[in-house]
Amino acid sequence: INAEYGGKKKGGMYGKKLWLSPDLADIIGYNHMSRSSVVKEMWKVIKQRGLQDPANKQFMIVEADMMPIFKLKKVKTFGMMKYLSSHMVDDGETFNYNRHYPEYDPSTEDNATSAGS
Repeated sequence: INAEYGGKKKGGMYGKKLWLSPDLADIIGYNHMSRSSVVKEMWKVIKQRGLQDPANKQFMIVEADMMPIFKLKKVKTFGMMKYLSSHMVDDGETFNYNRHYPEYDPSTEDNATSAGS
């Protein structure tokens, strides 16, 4: 249902842009994006780096640069949001960034992640 027909306005908490921690921004390559975009970009990183556990594809193997976020060597990909959530906040002043990241544009398919490059 959309606002045109008297329903709720689309968007909500998953569409709202949040600030990412420097640890997460270093992996994804952006510091300001929506939750759904973070998950989409994380999947790109997982696939680019070949991190899905070959023995059980429900799990991803966590690399050293991801340890500050996941704190485990292996995580279930379906539950990765519970680890990512604490690295996303409304106020960007919470974090001190050492690098400048480009603005994420979900309308282009060429948002190549800097991770693994």
